[in-house]
Amino acid sequence: FPDTTNPASTITSPVNNTNTTDTTPEIRFNLTDNADTSIEYRVYIGNTVDQSGNATAAVITGVNLSAQANGTFLIRVEARDDAGNAANSTPLTITIDTGSPTSTINSPANNTNTTDTTPEINFTLVDNIDTSIDYKIYVGTTINSQDLASNNTPTLVNVSALSNGTFLIRVEARDDAGNIVNSTPLTITIDTAAPITTINTPVNNTNTTDTTPEINFTIADNVYTAALNYKVFIGNTIDTTGITTNNTAVLYNFSAQSNGTFLVRIEARDPAGNVVNSTPLTITIDTTSPSSTINAPVNNTNTTDTTPEINFTLVDNVDTNIDYKIYAGTTINSQGLANNNTPTLVNLSALSNGTFAIRVEARDDAGNVVNSTPLTVTVDTASPTSTINTPVNNTNTTDTTPEINFTITDTAHE
Repeated sequence: FPDTTNPASTITSPVNNTNTTDTTPEIRFNLTDNADTSIEYRVYIGNTVDQSGNATAAVITGVNLSAQANGTFLIRVEARDDAGNAANSTPLTITIDTGSPTSTINSPANNTNTTDTTPEINFTLVDNIDTSIDYKIYVGTTINSQDLASNNTPTLVNVSALSNGTFLIRVEARDDAGNIVNSTPLTITIDTAAPITTINTPVNNTNTTDTTPEINFTIADNVYTAALNYKVFIGNTIDTTGITTNNTAVLYNFSAQSNGTFLVRIEARDPAGNVVNSTPLTITIDTTSPSSTINAPVNNTNTTDTTPEINFTLVDNVDTNIDYKIYAGTTINSQGLANNNTPTLVNLSALSNGTFAIRVEARDDAGNVVNSTPLTVTVDTASPTSTINTPVNNTNTTDTTPEINFTITDTAHE
């Protein structure tokens, strides 16, 4: 009987639009015919016969293509029976790709510090075949984000919210053939907490004669161990800048200052850009001694008052109140605070009879000390004695200008 019926040819695997790294992929097909049990086949790549042979009807046959370069190929299997009837399978598209894509992080730069908990990653994936490439963004070993990126096109992705800390970021690229590559890892540190800056010494409202006083301060940060920048401000002027390590005392002497009161603060900035200022410190520099003047009594005063009043005035260029000590000889007799440039009246504690050198010592808050010019005061509560030595009592004489011989004695004024 004549045979006018074409055989049938079906590719069973791989599926259409397969991507593979295999340069000799296996083509499996099934040929059937209404008469023949052995059917001739030809495997075409494009219009070129790559493999040929005979296959048993209705039995799946596997044939590996000859080695192919990277590219996309149209595969079909032609079946021909003994009568010369021929039929082609439905064409199959297969892409061979042995070249890995490339993955490059464009920004941020490596070792970036930021306060942004969802930093943007800008990356580019390049593949020799695919127009779209699968990516996964890893934070450490955890997938943070994944999707498709267009070939050779910068892709911008914000990572999901991260806590404070240092993270290793990489972008994994996978093409349709299964080739995988990772970008060079990127280190990024997230820090949303400002450092803490503390002035340890001197205390607030310090007074000093030192024109270059030393400031001792510490900067503490929750993330960074180093590269903590600082600025020392006197008022609104930067006196110095520097870099310190975490939680380490820094000692700095001011540049020379004139007399006056200054507001001092330390500004700290961590590598993420968090900025904080210390609590301001007030410091007064005073190299000028006050003056001390005894207004009354006058020098070389004699008095019967055992608690004589001393009237004095203390004057200072800075302080409103000035410490004083009143000395009687080398002994402190009285002490207290006097208002600046205001006469102060103080009665001495009770003195015995005698002569005393009185001075008023003034001390300002910066420690400058001065003494008044000493004042001599003699205290005498005892009356002198007066004795007539001659003539004797009840004397009779013809002398109209008799001589009187007498002696006056005083214990305080010998």
